[in-house]
Amino acid sequence: MGQPKQLLAYKGGTLLSHIIRQAEEAECDPVIVVLGAHVEQIQPALAELPVAVAINENWRNGMGGSIRIGFERLKEIDADCWSAFILLVDQPLITAAHLTAMRRQKDRT
Repeated sequence: MGQPKQLLAYKGGTLLSHIIRQAEEAECDPVIVVLGAHVEQIQPALAELPVAVAINENWRNGMGGSIRIGFERLKEIDADCWSAFILLVDQPLITAAHLTAMRRQKDRT
């Protein structure tokens, strides 16, 4: 690929900006981006976006650590939060409509 997949071009932006936009359109708040590998290349792309950033320095140990870091950051921002979406940058077919539908389903239970 020649670059981190987060920065690959997609729909007039990057894969990363696309998934962030979907979360915003679904009124997910806060949006937290967990970075690991290539943080020095990816973090500047987040400078103008309304996201909180968390860094997983032990990213080589797998996705579970990134999820933990993300939830720790979420609890710093909103200690009362009891649910969250985990979105992956390499699943660009997830849309705001999907997220909104999942939220509505959760709210019914």
